[in-house]
Amino acid sequence: DGGNEDKAARDKNRKREEIMMERYIIRHQLGKCRAFWFRFRNRAFHRLTSLTVHPSRPWRAWWDFMACIVICYEAVTLPMNFLDLEDSISWQVLGWFARILWTCDIPVQLFTKYNLPDGRAEHDLFRIWQHYLKSWFFLDVSM
Repeated sequence: DGGNEDKAARDKNRKREEIMMERYIIRHQLGKCRAFWFRFRNRAFHRLTSLTVHPSRPWRAWWDFMACIVICYEAVTLPMNFLDLEDSISWQVLGWFARILWTCDIPVQLFTKYNLPDGRAEHDLFRIWQHYLKSWFFLDVSM
């Protein structure tokens, strides 16, 4: 009886060791995949992060100024759409300019850093995207 118990204990230990070895191999393979993914992601986001723009850049001030002008234009023309007035070519050009500006505004905002409460600019691309998606994204899409 003692031999059978020893054999059962050895079988149980061998099975446990096999399971632990399988788990180690799976973890090792997953670790390789994760390491590859993190290296790839870090390189890709490093390249994308280099495209980010500080919000106090001079051309950003012009961009925001143009957006304010387009908002004023739309505040005047949207109520006029209910009057069925004839569209002149200049109004059509301004309408297309507004559409193009709002379409281009989405990628511009996705790569514009934002100021943190302590005055520093946020550089992390994921946080920039999260901030934009939580704040102005749905308004920009609706325009």
